[in-house]
Formats: sequence, structure tokens, C-alpha cells
Amino acid sequence: MQSMLREDRVAVVCCATSNWLPAAAVTLLSCCRFGAPSHTDFIVMLVGGTTADDEAMAAFNAKHSTAIRLQHVEIVEKEILDLGRWLGHGIRLTLNRYLDDRYARVLYLDSDVLALQPIDGLLDADLEGFPLGAVMDVGFMTDVFPSSGKHREEIGFAPDTPYFNSGVLLFDWRKILVEQQLQRTVALLPTRGYSFFSEQDILNVVFRDNWRALPAEWNAITTVAEYISVKSSIRHFTSSPKPWAKASRFADRTFRAFYVKSLAGTSWSNFVDPDGWRWSLKGVERALRRKRAFRKRRLLTMALKRANEAARV
Repeated sequence: MQSMLREDRVAVVCCATSNWLPAAAVTLLSCCRFGAPSHTDFIVMLVGGTTADDEAMAAFNAKHSTAIRLQHVEIVEKEILDLGRWLGHGIRLTLNRYLDDRYARVLYLDSDVLALQPIDGLLDADLEGFPLGAVMDVGFMTDVFPSSGKHREEIGFAPDTPYFNSGVLLFDWRKILVEQQLQRTVALLPTRGYSFFSEQDILNVVFRDNWRALPAEWNAITTVAEYISVKSSIRHFTSSPKPWAKASRFADRTFRAFYVKSLAGTSWSNFVDPDGWRWSLKGVERALRRKRAFRKRRLLTMALKRANEAARV
């Protein structure tokens, strides 16, 4: 019988290195701004952090009246350390070391996402007994991107095997701890060569046929949103340039403004590149090319429809 003294808490977590910490803080702020249940903890798992990071996080919290917690973590696995600039992605494979069973659910977010709506509906999503909820990755649907077929073969996936994007992951945390799935992902790391999708592939292998598809609005990736109109409760800036980067997209100007406003007056104010979005002939050419990409828009529309149908099954 479950102890009545144990509180069912929820954690919303980003993982980062120091150079990505400002982005992670803004990601969690975007969730906080809509309000959150009192039993929710917002946490940044930080590797290689310093006291300067602690001070910057404290100042950020003071500015926004938030309580985002900075958790310093240590990574010893060479395969995770070798991820380099994507080391933050590898940290999520070790969350079981830092979050115990006081948490009923853990929501992991990449540090390049923004919540555009309250996340309560996501946190309360029915996982139907599965340990993980995620959104299907349309980039790995072979009828949209045939080139993904080769990558699927390399990880042992058939063309129709569901594959999720790992930028937004909703865990039934107690199942994760009991069944030790994250330990399995770490154990698999040495057996696989590095690729841009290394840790995402491993998560898909470990959770194969053991995850619940969520509506696409909870992980609306840029590579889809820039071609077709999509409902976005969480926007995921999967491609470059990011909204805070040099020459960011004109279409992302509202998101860029949120980063600027959120970081203004903090030691991270220079995180947003001062040379922001701008009109350019190359940008206009790219926009026109997307506008004329009728076949790709049609295929993405079909893929998005399938992703949402999978979430309703």
C-alpha cells in the first residue's frame, strides 16, 4: 500500500552546460509564467557549473519571482562527455540519480523550447500505463523524409515503427525508477557509435513499443512550423538559427523578444546576440522557396495528422 505521507510532486527539468544555462532558465520561465500547481518543482540540471552560475540563477529568480532550482550534477561516462556541445542532452539519461520517488511525474524539456500555453494539460496527460509520453518525430517518418529510412535500419527500426522526438519527454517517474529504463539507456551508450541523434536513438530503442504518443502541439518543431500552420502549446526550435542567435528568423521575432525581455537586467543579458533578425535577400529567397514547397507542405500536413491520430488511439 502506498504511503499516505509521500507527496506526489512533479518536476519540470531542463539539462544544460553553463553556456546553455540562460536558455534553460528562459525555457522554465516560459512554463512558470502561466502559473503552475504548487507541487511542481522547476529544476535545471547543470554540469560543469560554477558559483557564478548560482549567482546568475539567483538574480534571474529574483527578477521574475520564480524558484527555479539549480542542481549541479557530475557526469563520469565518457560516452556522455563526448557529446560535447550536446552534453546537456546526455544529462537527461542520468536523471534517476538526482530525482527520487517523491515525484510522480517528471517532464523533461530541451533548452531550446518555449511553452506558449499552460502545461497543466501535458502534466496531467493520460499515459495509459506506459512509462513515457512523447510526440512522434515527423522527421523520421519515411514517407516524408525517405532518407530517414537508412537511419531507421541502423537502429533496427522498421519503416512503420513509431519513433519519438526526445525534446519533450513526460515520464511516469516511479515506473522509470522501478523498471530502470534510464540505466538501460546509459548501458547501451558504449555499444553504439556517435551520431547527431545518439541519445534520442537510444531512448527510442529502450522505450520501443513502450511509450504513449502525445498530441503534436506539445512538441511543435520549427522544421514543421516554418512550412505549415501548427497548433503550438510548446514550440521547439530544432533548427538554426535559434531565436537568440545572430540573424535569427523574422518569423521568430516574438520569441526572440521574450528572450530579450526575460534576460534583460541580468548577467545573461548578452546571451541574445545583438545582431538579431534582419531582412536579407537570402532570407527572402528561403521564404519564397518554402512558400513554393507544395509537396513538402502536403507531406508534412499528412505526417502531422498521423502524429495526432496516433495520440488519439
